[in-house]
Amino acid sequence: MQYIIISTAVVDEIHFPGNSTVVEAGGGAGLYAYAGARLWHPSVGLCCGKGKDFSKTLKPIFEKHSIPDSCMFNVHAETPKTIVNYQENGERIETPVYGKDHYELFVAGIDELKVPLFEAKGAYLFKEAEDSAFWKALFSLKKEYGFSLLWELSASSAKPSSLGLVESIASQVEILSLNRSEAQALYGEDEQAVIERLRGLGIPLVFYRRGKQGALMITKDEIVSVPSDFSYALVDPTGAGNSSSAAVLVGFCEKRRPYEIGIMGSIAAGSNISQFGIAPLSDQATFDKAEERYLYFMHQEKGEN
Repeated sequence: MQYIIISTAVVDEIHFPGNSTVVEAGGGAGLYAYAGARLWHPSVGLCCGKGKDFSKTLKPIFEKHSIPDSCMFNVHAETPKTIVNYQENGERIETPVYGKDHYELFVAGIDELKVPLFEAKGAYLFKEAEDSAFWKALFSLKKEYGFSLLWELSASSAKPSSLGLVESIASQVEILSLNRSEAQALYGEDEQAVIERLRGLGIPLVFYRRGKQGALMITKDEIVSVPSDFSYALVDPTGAGNSSSAAVLVGFCEKRRPYEIGIMGSIAAGSNISQFGIAPLSDQATFDKAEERYLYFMHQEKGEN
C-alpha cells in the first residue's frame, strides 16, 4: 500500500440538536481518512484493530466499499462505538461507549506499523501529542523508511500546556493538519497571529482548516487560500476534517501545487459530508464527480468559464 491510514474504524451513533432521530454509521477518523485518500489514489490501507464482532458491525461496510483489511490486526473485544453529540454551535462531543482504555486497544502501535509502513509513500496519523514513546519510535521508523507523514492534531492536545510538545512534533512531519478552533485553543491568539505562528513552524505544509470558509495552505514561502466545495449537499459533517486531511496527504506526496492539494481536500470533505458515513466508494459516480469538480476548480483558478 502506498498510503497508510493510522487511526481507528468505529461505529458512530450520531445525535443532532433538536432532532430525536439517531443515526448509526461506520465512522472513526481512520475510516473517514481512508475514504478521503482513496478518492484520489487506489493504493490505500487502513491500519487499526478489528473487533471480535467485526463481521456484524463493520465488515458489511468494508465489503461494500472494497476496503482491504490486510493492514488490520485482531482485537478480542467489541468494535468501538462512539456517541457523537452535535451542539447548536456546530461543535461536537464524542464519547466512547466502552471507555478510552477499550478504544486504545484498537489503535495501532509501532509493532503493527512496521510492515505496512515499509513501502509506504505517505502516512496519515490522527494522534495526541502526549504519547512520547510512540512518537520517538515512529520518527525512528520514518527516518529508516523515508515516508512522508501528515499529522492531524487531536483536539485533546490543542491546549497551551501542550504547545511546546506540539511544535516539537510538528517540526518533524511534512504536513500538520488542524482546524481553526484547535489552533486558537493551542495558541490563544487572534487568527492572524495564529497563522503567522503556524507559518513560523517552517515545515513543508500546514493545512489550516476553516470549515465553510475553506482552508489555508501555509508554507514558509506562501499562504494559499482554497474554497470549500458547496456543490455537495450537507447531510452529516462528521469526518470532513479527516477525509480532507488524508486527501491533502495524497496531493502532497503526488507533488501537486498547494492550491491543487487544497482543492483535493475540499472535494474529499464535500464528498464525505453528503451522506451519513463515508463517501460511496463503491459507486464510480463518486470518483467521476471528484474529477469533474477538480477540473472545475482548476478552470476557476485560471479565470476560465
